[in-house]
Amino acid sequence: MVQFTSPNPNFVPSDELIQIFTEDAREYLRRARESDDDELRHSLSRPADEILNLAHNHIRRIIGETLQNVLVSLGGRRQAGLIKDDIVAGERFPDETEEEIVEDLPITDDRRHQFCQILLDELKNYLKSGGAIVGSWGTVRLTDRSEVVLNVTVPARKLLKDSSQARYKSFDY
Repeated sequence: MVQFTSPNPNFVPSDELIQIFTEDAREYLRRARESDDDELRHSLSRPADEILNLAHNHIRRIIGETLQNVLVSLGGRRQAGLIKDDIVAGERFPDETEEEIVEDLPITDDRRHQFCQILLDELKNYLKSGGAIVGSWGTVRLTDRSEVVLNVTVPARKLLKDSSQARYKSFDY
């Protein structure tokens, strides 16, 4: 579970992200209707039709929940030692993270980078404005150089025996 906290505790995706989301849903729907593959036509058209009928606040919720799910996944994998990378590679999400973000969203491959860059910029602005993202795995924070990083907690069972009073130890990679 991830908790977003700030003076405005909700991370709110912008109208620009909503526009990309709905435009790409229309593109998926167009591709599905033009496809000769019945299975593809069926698999792409139903979600796109449903998405186009959603209100913007529902689309915002879907994008926000997707970001939360990706952060939970990254935080848990990082805490378990399965990955060492931070959330951002340079000024953008790593390709694997972008793929994870758009995996269940109707975002076309040619707009994936644009969508994820806007999402990253909005995440940075959320953190700059005092927002916090906290999970059992640790926190997401913004460095002085505007890099988004995971501050991971080590579960108590992994701490050294001589620190028996500490439940968690925080550290940055």
